Amino acid sequence: MSTLYGVNATKMLTPTGANIIDQGINKSNVCFMYDTYEASAVAANDVIIVCDKLPVGAIVTSIKLVFDDLGAGNTVDVGDGDTADRYMDGIDVATAAGTATYPNETCIAGVGYQVTGEDDDDQLQITILGSTATGTIKILVEYAI
Repeated sequence: MSTLYGVNATKMLTPTGANIIDQGINKSNVCFMYDTYEASAVAANDVIIVCDKLPVGAIVTSIKLVFDDLGAGNTVDVGDGDTADRYMDGIDVATAAGTATYPNETCIAGVGYQVTGEDDDDQLQITILGSTATGTIKILVEYAI
């Protein structure tokens, strides 16, 4: 039987040179942001900017999206100014009010992503997809820094 080590476990065993764990990955502070938006006939492909900008070095660890029934045929993406669906991709919000959480199986690439502050990757956004949306959208964001 072999003993195997993850990337950061390896860095902790040999903390020299390039093997330094970035702030926000180990023994970090956890912070929260919250925002709400009252959608009133928001058109498909419109972008809703939410929360304050994330600090450089932050890693989003959890997002909870809470929503009304926003209308037939609607889905939403949650991402940032660089990648519109970094955290949630095609969340179905059309059939009934509900919640969606990140991490989830649709966005493994967002897990562990560290904000650089370049290309607007620090600005969270919700993109309405499908058709016109009306209803309340609330977002809770947890991140480590």
